[in-house]
Amino acid sequence: MWCTCDGQKPGGASNAQSSGTKFNNNFYIYTLEWSPEAIVWKINGQEVHREIKHIPDEAMYLAFCTILPENPADNSLPGLMEIDWIRCYQKKKD
Repeated sequence: MWCTCDGQKPGGASNAQSSGTKFNNNFYIYTLEWSPEAIVWKINGQEVHREIKHIPDEAMYLAFCTILPENPADNSLPGLMEIDWIRCYQKKKD
């Protein structure tokens, strides 16, 4: 799930999947919390992945995509990810 455009895992990070969730006909809130100690991914407030190694300390860009299943059912295509809004903020330094 977490990979670069060429399919390689960045910095040796592992793949992560959210199991038990069906992503159809609902709205979801995806969160990325990035600090010097960790990068934490959440879906609807539930943590789905945490990376504590290889934390970048440089400016990064946001990229959004959807991953289609390897063998999709005929009625599941085309895949669609509709983004309603994006909010980015930086915490105040103490």
